[in-house]
Amino acid sequence: MILFKQSTIYHGKCLIHLTKCLQYCSLAKTETKLEPEPSEKKKTKKDKNQKQRNPDIAQYLKEHYSNLDMNSVPEKYLKKSKRAKALYLVNPQTAESLANELKPHLEKSKAEVIECNPGLGLLTHHLLKMKLSNLNLHEPDPLFYKHLLNSSSLRNVKVFNNDILQVPKCITTANKLDSMLEYIQKKPWEEDCIYQLIAPLNNQNFLRYILRNFSNQNGILAFGRPIMYLLITPSTYQKLIAGPHEPWNLYKPLAVLFQIIFHIELLSKVDRQTFVPWPTQYKKTESKENISDNLMYLIRIEGKKHLYQKLGKQNILRVKTLQKFVTHVIGRKKQRIIPTIEQWVPGFGPHLIAQNINVYTLFNDLTPDEIFDIFCMIQHIPGYEDFNIPSNTKQVDEVKEKHIDTSIDMFHIEEEEEEDDDIDKTL
Repeated sequence: MILFKQSTIYHGKCLIHLTKCLQYCSLAKTETKLEPEPSEKKKTKKDKNQKQRNPDIAQYLKEHYSNLDMNSVPEKYLKKSKRAKALYLVNPQTAESLANELKPHLEKSKAEVIECNPGLGLLTHHLLKMKLSNLNLHEPDPLFYKHLLNSSSLRNVKVFNNDILQVPKCITTANKLDSMLEYIQKKPWEEDCIYQLIAPLNNQNFLRYILRNFSNQNGILAFGRPIMYLLITPSTYQKLIAGPHEPWNLYKPLAVLFQIIFHIELLSKVDRQTFVPWPTQYKKTESKENISDNLMYLIRIEGKKHLYQKLGKQNILRVKTLQKFVTHVIGRKKQRIIPTIEQWVPGFGPHLIAQNINVYTLFNDLTPDEIFDIFCMIQHIPGYEDFNIPSNTKQVDEVKEKHIDTSIDMFHIEEEEEEDDDIDKTL
């Protein structure tokens, strides 16, 4: 008789006895297994979404858009969302107000007009009445895309089923971006603006992507100098326009680089509830006391025409060096100008002193334009054109020991909440 020796539990038992035990256990398990009652059936995804539809949003739509067919709006936009990737305008009155604000600006230029996330086509309806050269719609949602294609008023308008605002995730090569914007002919930056983009943004990912384009000389900025009309949150706007008069935790590389590259103008403010999905309520913090979460700001940004003339367009390395330079010098409370630059460019102190900068002057005391002037001054003085800023790990560690801010991964794109009290973020 063969014994089962490998298991301590069944040690000393024959295989026949062991087989009977296993058969008995499996039979008992089958008999005791209860079938789920029909009432305990798992809810489908459709039922779950239907249950989560926010009644306040539904009531708002009935009051402000009585002719709206609720089935024409995807369920995921009829509930509150913590990290909504896309925003859609659902208030006809707000659409008219935005159109009146945009009209004098859009009709000044002959550039292509791009509307991102047109959704129900409320703003599109007013854009068609303006004297525009060409109107192009980029709609990522399949239901909204189908609605736009079936609209009789949009027969002469180009409608694309893609998402320009999520370019960092859906674009892996430059060729794909070229195919998405095939109707745009590339022009040098110094010429007239090449396109006018209208888009609502719920986070800073697209803005960071633009700065990556500038640093790498590719992407959407490679087509030419843009004009963008962006609807952003108040907290994002505060971070874009921050200056030396703002708290040091707001005056970050994002603000400095954006103000170096673009002219920023606030056009108007609209109610946040006119866009779906609505955001979940944030916990009130000290840093948010003066920020209204129930508004969206319409801003106009335009690339500065003479940017590359001052920077030196032929040297692409200078653009990357500028990004490193700003990232290193902005972000600390007490980052002195002369001692910091002397570590990278020995002997350059006298040139700074000649510009009324003393050894106690801090980078956070300078405006973005003044920081850019210092960078350009270094680039244009013979012998200092190719000055280097630490970029590898060893060099960065050495700089950290000398109390220099080295948060150089400022363009890392990730899903984020609109939390403005996180002062540890690089931007």
